[in-house]
This record gives sequence, structure tokens and C-alpha cells, in this order.
Amino acid sequence: MSKLDLSLESIRAVCEKKCSLKSCLDLQTEILRRRGRDYINMSSFCERMSQAGDSLDTISSDVWLEQIDICEKEGTTFMDVKKTDIRRKKTMGAVGAAVVMIIFFGLMICLVMWANNEDPAPAGVFWVTVGIFCLVIIGIVVAAVGRMKEIKGGEEDEASKY
Repeated sequence: MSKLDLSLESIRAVCEKKCSLKSCLDLQTEILRRRGRDYINMSSFCERMSQAGDSLDTISSDVWLEQIDICEKEGTTFMDVKKTDIRRKKTMGAVGAAVVMIIFFGLMICLVMWANNEDPAPAGVFWVTVGIFCLVIIGIVVAAVGRMKEIKGGEEDEASKY
């Protein structure tokens, strides 16, 4: 996100002349105004909850959830817990897959080295084979870093709007 909180998709649309800068900024102004109203409404909601004096043991969650539903029907947008959880799951999935593949190719390098000790291959064949596995590992790391940037940047979330 940029300083104006413009999405990459919006910036790209302006650069590709799919929309004017004015219309892009007008839309972003409305988004920021709506977000500001949401923050004010959520702040007010938190104050009401705090003034109610409930503790974790005595809180009437059904009443407060009903109040949240009413606020949402009036237009306030609360944090989407599902979206937050999905980002965490996507991150863990990407990291997990990268780690598994790096371990696999690391083991392949070890296997090639062991086989080379048992029955030496020509030096060129040995180093090309090890080099290919090392390049694959580097590719996995680069892809994983790129995927983390995509997840963190919310590009999928932006794309899912269209």
C-alpha cells in the first residue's frame, strides 16, 4: 500500500489509462471516509462495552454480538476474522511447502554426494547435478519470498473484489 493507501490495482489502472486519476482519488476518498466512520463507530462501541463494566466471566456475548449485527446492518464494517485467519493459513501453507521442498532437495543433494562417494561419477556430471538441485532450492526460496509479499500486500484480496 502507498501513503494514500491506494491498492496496486488502482495505481495500475491509472497508469494503464483504464481510469482517470481524479476518479481513482475520488473513490479512494470515499473509501477512507467510510473507514473513518467505521473507526469512530467501533471506538464508540468499545466505549459502551467498557462502560458496561463486564468482565470476561460475566460478559453477555449474545447481547454484544447482536449489537455488532445491528451496527453492521447500519453500515459499520468490523474486522473480518476469517480473512485474518485465511492470511495466516496461506502464509503457513506457503512456508510449510517451501520448507518441505527445500528439505527434499537437500536430501537429494546428500544422496548424490553419498552415491558419488560410493561410485564416483565424472566431476562435471556430479557438479551439474548438485548445481541443478541448488538452483531449484534457490528458486523455491525466491518463490516463497514472492508469495509472502503477495499475501502480506493483499493482492489476492484486491483481485477477489473483481
